[in-house]
Amino acid sequence: MNNFDLKKYLAEGKLNERISFEAIERMEELASIQDLETLKAKLRILSSDWMNEGFEKEDIIDYMAYLIDNI
Repeated sequence: MNNFDLKKYLAEGKLNERISFEAIERMEELASIQDLETLKAKLRILSSDWMNEGFEKEDIIDYMAYLIDNI
């Protein structure tokens, strides 16, 4: 189902300091698995397309924050 290993991600020091492991776990537990997997797949596709067009990861993160702020 989900092949992302959050504990490995944490061990590699890649977790943004703005969110805790516990918050991520709780959010994922509360989300519909199907909706979350769809969201991740779409983000993967869009991010890849945008990065291929020259956008930086930080640009994409800022854009996602902008979208969430405007919900």
